[in-house]
Amino acid sequence: MEEKENQNTDLKIELDKCRQAADEYLNNWKRERADLINYRKDEAQRIEEIIKYGNESLILEFIEIIDDLELAAKHLEATAGIKRIIKKFEDMLEKHGVEKMEIGTVFNPSQQEAISTDDAGDNLEEVRAGYTMHGKVIRPARVKLIK
Repeated sequence: MEEKENQNTDLKIELDKCRQAADEYLNNWKRERADLINYRKDEAQRIEEIIKYGNESLILEFIEIIDDLELAAKHLEATAGIKRIIKKFEDMLEKHGVEKMEIGTVFNPSQQEAISTDDAGDNLEEVRAGYTMHGKVIRPARVKLIK
């Protein structure tokens, strides 16, 4: 009888150890599963960002061309052809989520870069246009702070 009780006690101890191991394995599996789900979400977000902003460097090169065309149009008698080319570039950029920023009346360091200032400059003069892409500043506007 005592031997049977010892055997039952040993079996209970063994069962408790097995249950603890099973709980540990289950908890580890749940943690790994959660890590996998988080990894998938992060990767999906990263891929979405790559798709959304992947052509940013190419667009910045197009913006440089627009700057040159606008400069040429300003200093020469702009023909309708140059104006049409500028408009086509702007339409193409808009189709890809790129917009020219308005400089406003107050200096905003997150969207503008001050290149010179008068003593008590409180007005802005745009030197170079700034652009956003899907709401993200891809090129800050260059401004002069003037009186």
